[in-house]
Amino acid sequence: MIKEQSLQNRVITFFLCFTLFVAVIYSLFVLVYSWVVEDNVFNKMVADEVTYIQQSFNETGQIPRPRAAFLNLYSNWDELPEPIYQQHLKDIKRVEFTTNDKTYHLKEFSIDDDSFILLADVTAFEVGKQYFPYISISLIAAFLFITFTAAIMAVGFARRAFDPLIKLSDDVRIAKKQGMATGFHASFPENEIGYLAEQIEKSFLHVQTLLDRERDFTRDVSHELRTPITVLKNKMNDLNKQNILDHTSSRMMNDAIVTLESSIESLLMFAREETTVKEEFLLIEELERAILENHTLVKDTKYEFDIDIPANFNIKSNKDLCKILFRNLITNAWHHSSDKKCKIWMLDPNTLVFENKREGILVSDVFNRHVKGQASKGYGIGLHLVERICHHLGWAVSAHQDEETFQLHIKL
Repeated sequence: MIKEQSLQNRVITFFLCFTLFVAVIYSLFVLVYSWVVEDNVFNKMVADEVTYIQQSFNETGQIPRPRAAFLNLYSNWDELPEPIYQQHLKDIKRVEFTTNDKTYHLKEFSIDDDSFILLADVTAFEVGKQYFPYISISLIAAFLFITFTAAIMAVGFARRAFDPLIKLSDDVRIAKKQGMATGFHASFPENEIGYLAEQIEKSFLHVQTLLDRERDFTRDVSHELRTPITVLKNKMNDLNKQNILDHTSSRMMNDAIVTLESSIESLLMFAREETTVKEEFLLIEELERAILENHTLVKDTKYEFDIDIPANFNIKSNKDLCKILFRNLITNAWHHSSDKKCKIWMLDPNTLVFENKREGILVSDVFNRHVKGQASKGYGIGLHLVERICHHLGWAVSAHQDEETFQLHIKL
């Protein structure tokens, strides 16, 4: 799982990035605005001088000379300095020109159908270029100040906003580890976080109550059913000795008793805390023990097991759960093998495989409860129990099947 940044740090990062973005945009806006204002001032200055020339001509009938030395009046575009004229040919609507580190603004106007061009050398009046270093330093200083202030505000806001949420997360983590969650909501204020803490605590207590009830029920039922199972086994032994039942009926009843005993033992194991205890043991010994302890399977002399596992292969796990797991897998193979043979081998150093020949229609979702083949006489809970045990032991289990073979892979 990819570890993501905490919610508090993400908010701080977003706040700072947004502040930096606004500061940069504002700085660029200030620079552009200063240049636009300066250009408008120059254009207005040239336009005022054109107005003066036109008014003087209307009053005196003569075209006056520009009032300032930086202003020059031309009657033809050809008379303009060559660089300006060439730039004008490329863009006839252009009013600002630069050449040889100088800046010019011009305006074309008419007097009695004659065209004139007023050219202003505004290089000496440009403030932007002259003061640009000072403006840049000022903007950078303002940028750093705003960023520093925003960082302090972001950290303060994020801590104040998320401290209760972080505390709630820590309390929930501690409660989950300890298995109890009582009273921690009282340390939160009566707001949205407090309400959330209260509901989480109630949910914890409700789930804990349900788990305790299920564990007690499973334990009690399992213990209560052990006595009648023992009675049934004893009675079946008596019936078998007296040959009262035919072979098929006896086998069916024995299988039912074994299945019932295994299911009750599995429920009892899951209800006890001993399932978390692990020990190291030889894998092949437990597999052979699971086969020999299955009395019905031992009596079936036609069934064969081909076990290809290193004799010194050790695993560390819960021995009781492994016993139930192997017994279910062996019983499942015995019931569903079409050739009375089961092969148990290692696909790789960590993958145990149970393989048997199969017949009939392929069955999907074999680990779901009550899913079974058409010819199966069971209840469809064996492989579901296998999956639960493997999950509890931290193992991965998967089924692989084709038209002839069924394999169960267990990643130890």
